[in-house]
Amino acid sequence: MTAALDQLDRLYALPVESIATVAVERHEDEITEFNREQLDKGLDSDGRSLGSYASRKYKGRLRPVDLLDTGAFRGSFNVDAQTGGFVVDATDSKTQKLTAKYGKAILGVSDENKPAIGEWIKDELISEIEQEL
Repeated sequence: MTAALDQLDRLYALPVESIATVAVERHEDEITEFNREQLDKGLDSDGRSLGSYASRKYKGRLRPVDLLDTGAFRGSFNVDAQTGGFVVDATDSKTQKLTAKYGKAILGVSDENKPAIGEWIKDELISEIEQEL
């Protein structure tokens, strides 16, 4: 009985929040790629359309807004793990201008992609639990 109680104590002592943070940090590239893929479709993280480019000259042909011109904005995406989740942000100088025009939801992942991220976090937790037992 004491061994089982010791195992329970070790489980309760697991730093779940920091394990989740590490999982998010390990998968930063995949998370930011989810954001880029949404933009490729002309959608924000809420699934709303960003519209279409108005000038054929600007993007060559009419197509959805993808916020890809030089690639600097999309290349500056990063993930900040926070208590209870994470935030996708961008460090490019155009970030404030673009979020003002298209909304803050241009940064983030859709509900469609959140289960995959949850699986990564779950896998990290299971791995840590297995190591403790």
